[in-house]
Amino acid sequence: MAIYGYSKSVALTLNEWGMPFGLKKMSRLTPSVAVDEIAFIRGLFDTDGSVYRKYGRYLQIQFKCVNPNLIEFVRMSLNRLGFSPTEIRKDETKFRFCLSRQAEIDRFFRVISPKNLKHLKRFRILSEDRTFRTCRRRSKQF
Repeated sequence: MAIYGYSKSVALTLNEWGMPFGLKKMSRLTPSVAVDEIAFIRGLFDTDGSVYRKYGRYLQIQFKCVNPNLIEFVRMSLNRLGFSPTEIRKDETKFRFCLSRQAEIDRFFRVISPKNLKHLKRFRILSEDRTFRTCRRRSKQF
């Protein structure tokens, strides 16, 4: 991320919010002030998230980020909101986790309410032909 600002007041405000002056170390770029977790997740998903089809008709949401602390913050926030994200895994250059439960993916789009039109269009198209059977636990017959 590159931010160019030529205002001392902007720099001071960003510093108050936890952005250090000078060169940034990736490990320090996590929110140090209270944030609206839903809005924060929405922003990160709109920029660095994806929704796609996995294993036929099943949808999956993925978050990817180069900063392990930031991705952990988002994963923990989703946990607090009642979602069940996978464990964080490292790719070649980034860290990632997914949401795979189909009911949670539908709930994610209702609760987090992404604004990225690409994600919204893809979710709508991929969701059109999803049909699921209800799962019933079979009782063991002895």
